[in-house]
Amino acid sequence: MLYHFTWGSAGHCIEIPFAFDLLNAERVTAATGPYPPQSLADAIHSAWVAFVRDLDPGPHWPRYTQRRRTTMTWDTTPHSLDDPLSAERRIWTTPSTPPQRPM
Repeated sequence: MLYHFTWGSAGHCIEIPFAFDLLNAERVTAATGPYPPQSLADAIHSAWVAFVRDLDPGPHWPRYTQRRRTTMTWDTTPHSLDDPLSAERRIWTTPSTPPQRPM
């Protein structure tokens, strides 16, 4: 399972209060802003609980395979995309060519 959290500022670890359904926790709005969408927290939390309980987050989050690389994209409207980070992945997996020395 692979996900990409793109809602709002999508800063590092911003998905954690959504995943654990803690949008009302103290100081969360300092990172999320004043009105984080509860519907997004409900969707992520449900998928994570289903994965822990059943090892399957549900039909809206297909399995990641080498062929399709399906990634759950968490945003105002959650959706799955095939290989949405392909450009970044290619950068990390393409061997670099060492610089040539002048003759």
